[in-house]
Amino acid sequence: MRIRSPGKAISRYLSSFIILEGRDYGSYSYPDLLVSATPKRDIELWENSNKNLQEESSLMLTPRQMVDFWQLLCQGEKVYSGLGIKLDKQQIREILEKRMHHEEWLDARIDAKNKIIYYNHKLKGKELIAQNIEKIEDCLMETASVNLFDVNRQGIPTKPNKEGQRFAYDPPNEEGMIINVSFKMQSGQRTINFSYYGGCGYRFRPAIIYE
Repeated sequence: MRIRSPGKAISRYLSSFIILEGRDYGSYSYPDLLVSATPKRDIELWENSNKNLQEESSLMLTPRQMVDFWQLLCQGEKVYSGLGIKLDKQQIREILEKRMHHEEWLDARIDAKNKIIYYNHKLKGKELIAQNIEKIEDCLMETASVNLFDVNRQGIPTKPNKEGQRFAYDPPNEEGMIINVSFKMQSGQRTINFSYYGGCGYRFRPAIIYE
């Protein structure tokens, strides 16, 4: 991994971010990112939160990016701050236990009836345009306990699993309309939700392209 050398003016800012190396999943790829260790609270609905982030040259994590971020922290071997400083186990544990305990918006919308996922939105003028519009790949279609190491390319769980760091999973609901995807970790209440529109007051985890 290549570590960039920031100017002094932004060193303090970068220390609050985690480096997430880019991935290539074929039809979907993303560059190296700096992901905030702490989510931000917003009183807006999903669409406005996403727009506000992009107007600030930031991004909202897609489900796949959130899964990759979660896996990075759980594996714990190559976790670096935006300054290129390796985090120790206690610092990683603090992020997992104290900074991922709120409902967070993810950059995806689900048309549950037609089994379509819209993600990787870009702001064009005043409109959010999904760069990826795809049929939902094979995934688990029942409420179950899952872990986030068994997911498809889109970041959606593929099988139940009662071992390890478990999440309650709400699958895309055939009776649902277009909904927003959310992720939550609380003591005893970890969820990744593809079937419920939660309104406003959620948090989001800003990310910026690591250039």
